[in-house]
This record gives sequence, C-alpha cells and structure tokens, in this order.
Amino acid sequence: MPETVPSLGIGEAVALGVLQGLTEFLPISSSGHLALAQHFLGLRDLPLFFDVMLHVGTLAAVLFFYRRSLLMAVGDAAGVSYDQSAVEAMLLPRLPGWRTAWLLILATLPVVMASFVFRVETADGPSETPAWIEQIAGLREHASERPWAILGFMVATGGVLLIGSRFQGGKADAEATTWWQAVIVGIAQTFSALFPGISRSGATVSTGLVAGMRPEWAVHFSLLMSIPAILGAAVLKAADLDPRWLTPGNIVATLIGTLVSAMVGWCCILFLLHAVRRRRWWWFTIYLWSFALIVAGILSAQSAGS
Repeated sequence: MPETVPSLGIGEAVALGVLQGLTEFLPISSSGHLALAQHFLGLRDLPLFFDVMLHVGTLAAVLFFYRRSLLMAVGDAAGVSYDQSAVEAMLLPRLPGWRTAWLLILATLPVVMASFVFRVETADGPSETPAWIEQIAGLREHASERPWAILGFMVATGGVLLIGSRFQGGKADAEATTWWQAVIVGIAQTFSALFPGISRSGATVSTGLVAGMRPEWAVHFSLLMSIPAILGAAVLKAADLDPRWLTPGNIVATLIGTLVSAMVGWCCILFLLHAVRRRRWWWFTIYLWSFALIVAGILSAQSAGS
C-alpha cells in the first residue's frame, strides 16, 4: 500500500461492479477485465481486497440463484425428504447432499493448496521464497501493472474455449460425476486463480465438457465451485488489507460496487446456461481474441506516443 491511500469514487465502483458482474460468469475473465480497467482508469493502487469484494457480490448472485437446490441438498444430507419438482421446474440441478459436498471439497483442494504455495509473506531482509513463486504470486497481486501478460492469458482462454467447444460433453451429472472429474476441474480453477486473464468459468466449464460432464451440469458445477473459492479468497485478502484504506468513502464505494456486481451477475447466469445449451461456447473465443487485439493496439499506440 502506498503512503497516499487511493480514493475510490462511486462512479468508478459502479463501473467496476458492472464489469465484474458481466465478466465473472461469462467465460471472458473478470480478473483480466478488472485489471485492465484499473490500468486504464489509473486505479492501479486499489487493494486486491476490492477485487475480492466484487467477487463476493457475484457469489451472492450464485447463492441466490441456487438457494432452493442448496437448501434441498442440506435436507438430503440430513435425511429429510423433499419435493424435487419445484427445483426441476426451474431447470436447477438436483444436488445429492453429501455427494455434492464431497465433490466440491475435492474440486476446491487444488486451489487451496496453491493459495498456500503462492502466498508470499512480506518481511524485512532477503526473502527465502523461490523467485518463480514470487513471480507467479506477483501476477495476481499487481495485475493492473502487467497489461500485456493479461492479454496473453486472455488469448490462451480463447484457445481453451475453442477446445471445449469441440466437445459436446458426456452424460455425467451430479449423481455420476467421479472424483477424478472433480479434481481436474478443480485444477483448471487453480490456473484461473493464479493467472489473471484466465477465465474461471471458461477453464472449469471447458474442462468439465472435455472430462465428460453434461453441458448443463458442467456450468452448474463451475458456479457451485465458486462458492468456497470466493469465500476463501475473501478471508485471505481481508487479513492482508491495510486498515488505512478503510475510509468511509472507500467503504461506501466498495459496498455499492459489490451490490452492483451481484445484480448484474445474477442476470448473466441464465445467459451462460443458454450459451452452453445452444453450443455457442466458441462465440466467446471471437470476443476474447478481438478484445485482445484492440487493447494490444491501444497499448502499442500509448507506448509509441510516450
């Protein structure tokens, strides 16, 4: 945190909240878009905690969207019978309680282990952390300062989506998903957590399709995986937050941005499901590669003019 604590305006918070809500569930990388927006808006000193709070907003959208399925899953784990017709009528998945919990734990383990491996502690004196770990950890911590790296990861995401679109998915649903399918989808999520510009939904849904999950279930499982991942990130980044940043203005702006991201994110969940059902996954590749080309041109023009 710099000596001068950055101030976040309401308009900037709303704009970033809308951007987060639009890009978190669509496979175009919310982390990459947010970092680039902060780069061009001159908000490079915002703490990662603000980025995490915007993700908390979209987490609230997931919890609200799946509230009936999750409540029924809890009832199933407790041995309480329930009427599944209401959930099925809304095209929500049936979540077998303990089995779903076990699959989500397996899928979350890779990102938990990575968070400890790539967590660099700041201390006086020479660091004992290997240089390659510091470099990977710094990618996310200082993403807005590395726009070219972000564009590279966005192009890579487009390639992943193109590969995923070649697969129609299998028949595995919540009842049939195996432990190894959950683990490899969790590994895909880990790459998105480490490298800004790699879309979490794009990586996990595409991996799920390749691994043989039903298209709709691949989306549902990806969204449900975001619950423990975002909660964990929020706890870790809250512990690292410099209290000087918690001015009344910044707190209000953060809360407004979080609320906006929740509302916009909820609207995008249905669009994501529609895109997978209609086999329109590759459309997002066109967007990512076109976006990367345009931003690369802007960055090149800026470099030539400076």
